[in-house]
Amino acid sequence: YREFQDAAGAAGFHIRTGAECNPGACYKYLGINSEEVQQLAGLKEGCNDDVEYINVQRNADFHSLGQELSSEDVLAALETTKVPLGHIGEIAMKWIKVPLGSVRVSLGFMSTFEDVQAL
Repeated sequence: YREFQDAAGAAGFHIRTGAECNPGACYKYLGINSEEVQQLAGLKEGCNDDVEYINVQRNADFHSLGQELSSEDVLAALETTKVPLGHIGEIAMKWIKVPLGSVRVSLGFMSTFEDVQAL
């Protein structure tokens, strides 16, 4: 989001980016859980700091498959989530980079339908 903000500013557009004005809602939308938010304590100080991403591990969700799992069910879940297999009997967790903010548009009393359509 910061890269987009900087490019837009250089082009003369004022936009709002980040998440620190409402971090709980933004982090929930971005899929960042409470343990991952705790990892940010002392690192993320606001929308204008340099911390733009968090690296987290994600794995397959087997709870949604029910109590009795066959090997076919497990393989189908792995294929769906694209989680690579580690050594025999172990599922490797995949590190992903999750943004800590977003780009958003604010409309006000003087906004018109043309403003919305121009987005």
